Amino acid sequence: MVAIADQRGVIGTVRGECSGRITLAPKGRNGFGYDPVFFSPGFKKTFAELTPSRKNSISHRGRALKKARAVILSHLRRSL
Repeated sequence: MVAIADQRGVIGTVRGECSGRITLAPKGRNGFGYDPVFFSPGFKKTFAELTPSRKNSISHRGRALKKARAVILSHLRRSL
């Protein structure tokens, strides 16, 4: 979840989701936290096996930030 606000208050909130499953054993060397055990069925790899840019493009944070960018740009267009 990402909240976007300006000096007047909250503009909006967005949410990013990523489907996957937890593995029994860690695999991979990239990332942090749960990345070695979070398996992405679409890539058939754990997040720790993906490049950082690939992981960020499909992670819940990456998806939420992409939506947040759209909300911010829309707000800026309306404000100008």
